[in-house]
This record gives sequence, structure tokens and C-alpha cells, in this order.
Amino acid sequence: MELKQLQRKVGITFIYVTHDQQEALSMSDRVAVFNHGGIEQVGTPQEIYDRPATAFVARFVGGANVLGPDEARACSGTRGTFAIRPENVRLLAPGEERLEGWCCIDGEVVALQFLGASTRYQLTVPSGTVFSVLQAHGERPANGANDIRPGTRVRAGWQRADMHPLPEEPVQETQ
Repeated sequence: MELKQLQRKVGITFIYVTHDQQEALSMSDRVAVFNHGGIEQVGTPQEIYDRPATAFVARFVGGANVLGPDEARACSGTRGTFAIRPENVRLLAPGEERLEGWCCIDGEVVALQFLGASTRYQLTVPSGTVFSVLQAHGERPANGANDIRPGTRVRAGWQRADMHPLPEEPVQETQ
């Protein structure tokens, strides 16, 4: 806050280089996300976070879940590549019916991390990838369960409107 106030008082441009995402988002009027020396996206902190231009930006800034085309179709009925922020995902009871306008994926909890104000659940999903759920402390999973721990089978759900479309990544050829 002090650096931002000083910058505005003096009226000069600061270029601040950091890997600390919270610092970058809180201190900046504009953010540039670099990948291998090239710019992936430039925008306001909110644009970068809410509308990442690539899967790299989605994963790097805020750790979004990225669903590829096949997984997206299985979860939502929509083909494409999408980013879903962990804080927009809720734990549901396994086998629980889909809620109107919601998309779901089943998985197994492989790790959880109590963060004070929230808990981060890491799930492995059918594709083998890790899918994150960030749930506010005190907010019970939709099934009311309190005993979720590694090995617990869960269903994660999110509203379709929380899926941000991304360009499909090119398939890497193996040699």
C-alpha cells in the first residue's frame, strides 16, 4: 500500500517484477504475465484473474482448474477448453443429482490444506489430473459432511457461468 501511495504521490511509473501473485494483483494497475521470456497476457489485475487469455495464465495466476475438451464435454456437455477458479467450485455428495445450470466432476480427495479462512481440497479426477476446490471456512460441503479427508470420494460442482473459455492448446507430438 505504501509503495502504491508513493507512486501516485510522485506521479511516476513503477515497474515491479515479482513472482508473488498477491503482490502483483494488489499493487498493479496493469499486469504482464510472462512465459519463457514472452508476454502471455497484459491487462488489469481483474482482467488477468477473471478472463485469462491462455491455460498458462489461468493456472499461473490463481491456480485455476483447466478442463480439456473431452473432460469439459463429460462435465458440462460443452466441448472446448475452460478455466474454472477453485473458489467457484463446491463439494457435493457423491452421486448427488446435478443442480440446474451446474456442471459436476467426481474425484477422490488426495490432499487438503487448512488455510484459516478457507480449506483447499485437491482431487484426482478421471483424467488423472488434480482439480482444486477452495471452500470458505465454516461453509459445509453441500452434503453436510465434516469428515472429508484423503481417500474420500466426492463430487465437485460449479455453475456453468463460472467456466471461462480458453483457446485449445496444441497437441504436443512425441518422438
